[in-house]
Amino acid sequence: MSRVAPNSALVSTAMDAIATAPGWARVGLTFGNERLREAALAELATAVAERLENPEVPPDPNQLRLAL
Repeated sequence: MSRVAPNSALVSTAMDAIATAPGWARVGLTFGNERLREAALAELATAVAERLENPEVPPDPNQLRLAL
């Protein structure tokens, strides 16, 4: 069975979403309690879905930064 290479942009976006998801959700996948694992999985899935629906817009290099 051959495997189709996934879209690298989607993989990168998903990795960013997982990396910025709440820490408890990432650790929660290893919990012994099934209910907590499911809650953690739902939180990670939500983080990935939100990032895919609302991708981060890279800053415009021509935009001047304002001093705060």
